[in-house]
Amino acid sequence: MAPEPPFQEDKPELQAESFTAPLFLQRELLSDQNVLDYFYESKFFDTSSANQRRRKGHRVAEDGEGVEYVLLLSNAAGKGQLMQPPVGYPYNVQNQFGVHLISRVNKRNNVQVPERVYYSISGVIYQAPALQKLVIHKLYKAAITLDKVLSLLTSMCHWNVLSSYNWKAAIDVLSILKDVK
Repeated sequence: MAPEPPFQEDKPELQAESFTAPLFLQRELLSDQNVLDYFYESKFFDTSSANQRRRKGHRVAEDGEGVEYVLLLSNAAGKGQLMQPPVGYPYNVQNQFGVHLISRVNKRNNVQVPERVYYSISGVIYQAPALQKLVIHKLYKAAITLDKVLSLLTSMCHWNVLSSYNWKAAIDVLSILKDVK
């Protein structure tokens, strides 16, 4: 019997939540300079962050406390790979395959503590699942697989008072192990 899962696979814990703003992508191509502006339009953006206060023109101290979004990495591989539309074409083509990593950090006492990671691939922003959820998910999958293997071994073995344990040789083990995945 399978153990009770810590969460269901169809729940959003491990499914990638995503965001796209097609109008922004039609006006501009994502770059290192505007990817945070694109992120500000997403559902992941916290309007009480230091970024929002700066956008509104408020002064924000560099050593101030609170939430801030930071561009961690921008992968230049693949940029410029798409043909540009003809001159006079009113819309831009979708992103140039760049990958951008954005982190939500919480500043306390001049220490930045990362809370969440978001990544943008081809104009779609995804929220990366927390490491704890990934580990729990993988452990759950391993426990289910182990349960299936032990059930298979139990079904192959039978016990008799006269001959103790015997293994059923008639079972095609390879075909059963394919189902264990």
